[in-house]
This record gives sequence, C-alpha cells and structure tokens, in this order.
Amino acid sequence: QWIWSAAHTKNKVPVGSCYFRKSLKLKAPEEGEIRITADNQFQLYVNGQPVGTGSDWRKIEVFDISKQLQKGVNTIAVEATNSDAGSAGLVARVLIKEVGGTFQTYSTDESWKTSVRRYRNWTAPGFPESEWVAATSFGALGTALPWGNEMVVAGEGTRFEIPADFHIERLMQDEQV
Repeated sequence: QWIWSAAHTKNKVPVGSCYFRKSLKLKAPEEGEIRITADNQFQLYVNGQPVGTGSDWRKIEVFDISKQLQKGVNTIAVEATNSDAGSAGLVARVLIKEVGGTFQTYSTDESWKTSVRRYRNWTAPGFPESEWVAATSFGALGTALPWGNEMVVAGEGTRFEIPADFHIERLMQDEQV
C-alpha cells in the first residue's frame, strides 16, 4: 500500500519530509530484501545503518539487507521527501528468509509508524515510538491514483520489451488522421 502521515490528506501533501518505521522481531534471519520507492525520494535505513536511496517513484529499488539483519528486533526506517506539493507516498515490501527456509513479508500498511518530525536516533532499533502515529494508506500498489501501475522494478527492465529488429513505419501524416 502507498502510505503517508495521517497529518496530511492524500494529494494535498506539502513539500517536506515524512519519517517511517517498522520494527520486526526475527528469530534467525538468513537473508533479506526490500523493494521500495517513494514519491518523490527516499533514504532507507536498516537498524540505524544507511542502505540506499531513490529519487524516481516510477522505479522500485531493490536492496539486499541480509548483512544488516540480526536476531531479535530489527528496524526498517525511511525518510521520504515530497519535493512537489500535492501527491506523496511510500510503498515497500520487506522479504525475510529465516534459517530453515520460512519466509516472512512485511508490506507498507497502517502498521508502520510515522512522524513529520525528525527525532534524534529515529533510525535505531529500540527508539521509543510513543509520539509516532500509525501511517495512513493512500491505496494499493498498482491501482492507487495518481501512481497507477507506472512502476518498474530496478534491474528487471522496463514495462515493455521491444525487440532490437522492430521498426515503426509511418503510414499517414498527422493532418491525414
């Protein structure tokens, strides 16, 4: 789901940053991956460590977070910045493989915590979230407007694959249509 702070109304979000946290309790993480994008840009942290950034909401970035994961409480933290007033959103899916082969997924939804204020050490596990509120959903990935289904996954190509030998032949001039 596309999420943002409950302090703002969908499509009426001012320029500025919104901070998100999701804490996960893991038994024995073996591998982890996060797929993420934000309208307009984001900085991703796992357990207080910077992992990656993105600046095109149409491109879902993929990050291997295996090295940042630990047994016990783990925290995914994101600073999402809206650089144009209007629409804003964050969408992500965390995939964790535990030792033994079981998988867990954690997608953005109302269980993620959010704040419009930046706190000291907000990216660290164990940070007190008492002043943070539940995120608000702006709709499902792939169907929620204004984003629709315009996203592509980084490293997996574009939406349309066009063969190299494909050519377009113009049959009519614009004024003939």
